[in-house]
Amino acid sequence: MTNKSSATWGALGTRWVVETSSGSCHLFSFGEGDTYMRVPDATNSEPHSKDPDAYWSDTLRRDGEVLPVIGNLPEPITGERYRFWITGLNPAAVGTLRDTTPVVSVSLLGDPSLSVAAIEETR
Repeated sequence: MTNKSSATWGALGTRWVVETSSGSCHLFSFGEGDTYMRVPDATNSEPHSKDPDAYWSDTLRRDGEVLPVIGNLPEPITGERYRFWITGLNPAAVGTLRDTTPVVSVSLLGDPSLSVAAIEETR
């Protein structure tokens, strides 16, 4: 991954990883049709009973699947939750609102062929 400052969020042909405080990574690809994929952190998948304010990476429907994004994506802000719309996860729904835990980092993927496995290896 390369530094965020080397490109503009949402620029055509770019791919970004947004890591959140739960440890989950959210991959955004900007092109003809913007897409999104969530990769949960399997090492942080249980609630922390000793710290009720801690975040964990729960399993969500369609994790690991590439899903179309609805509308324009605002740039994520470190320290804040990130909310955005994706194609409906329920066939009867027009869209699904995703709401992340606070953003820890936003990184430009320098290699367009980087896979989910490579993202998981960086943890």
